[in-house]
Amino acid sequence: MSDTTIIDRMLSENNGIVTTAEVVTKNISKPVFMYYVRKNGLKKLAHGIYASEEAWPDEFQLLQLQYPKIVFSHESALFLNGMSEGEPDPVSVTVPRGYHSKNMEESDLRVYRVSPEKVDLGLVELESPTGAVVRSYNLERTLCDLLRSQSKVDYQEMIAAFKSYVQRKDKNIPQLMRYGSIFRVSNKMKPYLEVLL
Repeated sequence: MSDTTIIDRMLSENNGIVTTAEVVTKNISKPVFMYYVRKNGLKKLAHGIYASEEAWPDEFQLLQLQYPKIVFSHESALFLNGMSEGEPDPVSVTVPRGYHSKNMEESDLRVYRVSPEKVDLGLVELESPTGAVVRSYNLERTLCDLLRSQSKVDYQEMIAAFKSYVQRKDKNIPQLMRYGSIFRVSNKMKPYLEVLL
């Protein structure tokens, strides 16, 4: 299979977006890729991230490509889980404690940090608005995160999230309680659940 065919396929499978890092893993050199970029008129979206003319990347997909270690959390996870109408502003992400990126720190992101052993707890892959697969937290982890960061999140949105969650058929109360214990928010959570369940 030719280098051009490989890159074409990568663009096709990733909503018209490709990164230099992904191309290099396919044993295609950077100069060959840069020639492809110029020849095919790909536009540069960010450092090492290129898109075809037809691509309609969304903010979630771009952020995930720029910062592979982020996990969408809090209000952003509510949105990706279909529990919030409007896109969050700013976008909230969680990263392992100790992970720093100058560009990320200077961006409009709301960044939360947790110990590395807790960063994958409740991790799921969800579709962004344009259908790209991104890393986010499940609803149980998200509710715990909202309680942990109560002073920084919209109170009404948090109450609405709990109300919607308890009405869902796919709710997992035992898992929610387990996460609540791990993140030490069980006492904050009980009043919400007692009223709503």
